[in-house]
Amino acid sequence: MTTQDKIAQKISELYPDAIVKKINQDNFLDIHLPKVHPKKGTHLFFKTVSGGIKIGFFCRDVGFIEAVLSNNKELDKYSSGIRLNGDPIFHHAEEALDGANHFISKLLNTEKPDSVMKSEPVVELEMDEDGGKGGPFLRFRNITNEDGTLDEEAMREARKYLLGRWTCPTSKYNNMLNVLQSRIPEWIVLLNDESRFPLYTEEQMEFIKNIIITDTVIPVITDWSPADLRMMMADVWWIIPFAVIAENFSSWVAINKNGFYAAHPTDDDCQMIVSWDNVEDIDTDYLEESLIRLTIYLEGERFLTLDEFINPGRGSYLETLEYIYVNRKDTIEASKGGNIWIEGFGGEGFVSFKEAADMLKPKAWKNPNRPKSS
Repeated sequence: MTTQDKIAQKISELYPDAIVKKINQDNFLDIHLPKVHPKKGTHLFFKTVSGGIKIGFFCRDVGFIEAVLSNNKELDKYSSGIRLNGDPIFHHAEEALDGANHFISKLLNTEKPDSVMKSEPVVELEMDEDGGKGGPFLRFRNITNEDGTLDEEAMREARKYLLGRWTCPTSKYNNMLNVLQSRIPEWIVLLNDESRFPLYTEEQMEFIKNIIITDTVIPVITDWSPADLRMMMADVWWIIPFAVIAENFSSWVAINKNGFYAAHPTDDDCQMIVSWDNVEDIDTDYLEESLIRLTIYLEGERFLTLDEFINPGRGSYLETLEYIYVNRKDTIEASKGGNIWIEGFGGEGFVSFKEAADMLKPKAWKNPNRPKSS
């Protein structure tokens, strides 16, 4: 575990509403603290420098900065926010955490985190009978109504989503030390909707995969995709209801002709996490009977992993994505470096579906639209 990992984990424990925005990318660890300031552009930062760690709060809200500084002689203004007087260097993670906790208390104008603040719930899958499998700790946000009260129905849907429908015990994630942040969108109920995202059996998913690869077709599921995804992505080809991304956080994952999308950096966002332009190859591998991993190999010898839990007898949404990629690969390669997709280069066709149940009907796959490559 890196120094940034240790600091991020402790801050998340002390301040449950914390959102880690950037970690292990450079010498800055950035953590958004909605309790301190609700704007997503603000964050507490830990900067690794020669000899130790510096801390500060990035914020461009002049009114907020003036209000905080008017009540705190221990704080100072700098060009992009607030820091402790003298900009001290902390020599190790524990010392930096103590300094950060004191710093945050001054930003909050209190000596400790608000005791009435509602902590984000954390759930854990139960161990199986053999005791050798279990699940990770999954933290998810409190979903509230417009008046700020807890949305009990949405919270029940979130627990259903995390505890059983899309997860199961595994050896790899058993007693995992890190708490995984689970991104729960406002439309969480749709991810549990059997009519939209059925728990396909192995046989049913095999039918879908076989027809995709045999007929060289790509499904288009825009018509029954969540409205938020349609708005951000336009066409939607495929959705994995639940995946662990880079062993770091969990989210739905969706693809279209441009790339991979997920709830990032926050629960209700829909942002591209990988462009097809950067993909060199994709493969899937069963890490164990109930856990499948899809690895996206990227340019520059980089990669990104997506893990999906597979309950006994169930087919894999994630593995099906690889079959779609096989059909699209030639077009992706031919289009790299250009301004547009050379549609039809790989001979792939597209079939739009009105509802998920139609994907199990052979006739629904007939007469795909096959663009002609120019």
